[in-house]
Amino acid sequence: YGLIVILIVIAAGITMCYTFLFNINEIRVIGESDQYSAEDIVAASGINKGDNLFRLDSQECEGNILDNLIYIETAEVDRDFPSSINITVSKCIPAYNVVYDNSCLLVSQKGKILSDNAFITEGLTIIYGTEPADPTPGKMFESSDEQKNDAFYELIHTLEDTPTIKIESLDMTDKYSLLSNLNNSIIFKMGNWTD
Repeated sequence: YGLIVILIVIAAGITMCYTFLFNINEIRVIGESDQYSAEDIVAASGINKGDNLFRLDSQECEGNILDNLIYIETAEVDRDFPSSINITVSKCIPAYNVVYDNSCLLVSQKGKILSDNAFITEGLTIIYGTEPADPTPGKMFESSDEQKNDAFYELIHTLEDTPTIKIESLDMTDKYSLLSNLNNSIIFKMGNWTD
């Protein structure tokens, strides 16, 4: 009988946690975004007051924000028991012009496509010679050539870690002979994509 009582209490406790206990009363948005209000971010997440903290899929909510709000670079949804949710976001910072065919993708510091333009945005690094697999704004940039894709992400991670380096342009047309233009004065022959 003791074991049965314990099991009933545990089952009742779990049921209460997933029903009327730990329901969301407050949603806080932390971070910065020039394009979107806190209300926009909460709406995009799909989180509503009254939702249960235990039943909330935080990864799905983060994906909703990133998919629906193009100019959000990162999103993190954290439970703050007993009844709050924190949504932490960071804004996209335009950093690269990826030229292909007769168009130019505006790409963020971390590789998210922000727009598909017919012009080059001044002051940003220009990348030639890599064909996007899918140029849809809101998606992460991905080259149709896997080796060029690896070289692209190695480059942007390196530039993120060393902001004093200014690359005017990078020519990836020949993945075995990458060429970068530093400060509009030095042509640096980088070798193949693994270098």
